[in-house]
Amino acid sequence: MTDTVPQVNVPDKKTQSPARKLFKWPLVLILLIVLAAVAGVSFYAVHKHAEHNGVSTNTKCPDDLLSQASGLLNGDPAALQPVVAKIRANNGYDQDANCLNVVTTYYVRTGDADNAQKSYDRLVKVYDPGKGFSPKLGGNAYTMDSLQKGVNFVKTSSVELQQNTKLFNSVGGTKR
Repeated sequence: MTDTVPQVNVPDKKTQSPARKLFKWPLVLILLIVLAAVAGVSFYAVHKHAEHNGVSTNTKCPDDLLSQASGLLNGDPAALQPVVAKIRANNGYDQDANCLNVVTTYYVRTGDADNAQKSYDRLVKVYDPGKGFSPKLGGNAYTMDSLQKGVNFVKTSSVELQQNTKLFNSVGGTKR
């Protein structure tokens, strides 16, 4: 008796049917799309969760600086000045809407029309109405509309003051 090994036909790659090859690529493509979607949704969910819980996602204005500024936004501008100096010392502060809210508020409250306008113009460029301002600024943060009105008021007041000073000086001013 001779031992014979039964032969099994295993198709090699050259003999696989074209339909089977064609079937693999769409599955691989669908798998890649699903993985990309899961990664995107996960990133979005983590980012939204951080914002919802009051975690600032910026690195230009640390949360402790924003919290410190929050209590000073409506008070004496002199008390806000050291916080503004710290904010301005951060590289890229002018790319952060929260930093610019504090800085613009400071300039409006001190009556510095030129700097108020410059910082407001930068704020307009970087502000995202979908995100708003950090909850760390609290209810003391001015809205974009309020900041714009404040800047306009300071500019108008500055112009009127200059006109009144010219008028005062033209009629004799402080001469006795």
